[in-house]
Amino acid sequence: MKKLVILLALLAPAAALVLVSCGSAPKATPSNLPAAKESTIELIDDQFHEKKFPDWVKMTANPSDIEESEAILKADKGKVYVFVTTQQGKSLDGVQLWAKNFNMAADIASVVSTRVQSSFAGAAAGDKDKLDAYMEQVVKTMSSATYSGAKRKQDYWARIRETKPDGAVSDYFEYYLLVTIPKDVLDQQIKKALDGADTAVKPKTEEEKVARDRVKKALETEGL
Repeated sequence: MKKLVILLALLAPAAALVLVSCGSAPKATPSNLPAAKESTIELIDDQFHEKKFPDWVKMTANPSDIEESEAILKADKGKVYVFVTTQQGKSLDGVQLWAKNFNMAADIASVVSTRVQSSFAGAAAGDKDKLDAYMEQVVKTMSSATYSGAKRKQDYWARIRETKPDGAVSDYFEYYLLVTIPKDVLDQQIKKALDGADTAVKPKTEEEKVARDRVKKALETEGL
């Protein structure tokens, strides 16, 4: 199960809900009901036994920031796209086995296609409703593609303890893989997917064709 929610909960404090009352008690509404108690998340062990997330794990929500980090990527800075995939499990052996069996060329496809879809939607802007079928075809192609240039750059595991409001405690493990793909290689695959979608799903109007051209130009010039 891929999941980054727990990581975000560990790295940033939850926002507090402040309730103010004066005079007579207000009628209970969704905005002034007492906040529900939340589970407590704690990092209790990790790969280096330092109980400290490495910088690239903290930056997983913004992979483009990792791509521009010389400290993390060294000579690959600015030359590769970065993808982080995670697995959660009850045992360390289980998540380590997942990482060991992870096929760089094929298994990273779902992570790549998700980012392509997000970038596509951003480039489409107000034209997204005209391009739904086209985008679906592009994402379908990317999700079934093989990425021969994919490389495992770094990995990391953490042991997490969750304490629920009722006092129940459970431990589990999160495994993180940082995968890189050369930008020129992936950009070429995206271009082929866009061109292939043009053939598979013909534009119905000139307006749709113009919208497609705008998206292709944006992705080709700006990348993911």
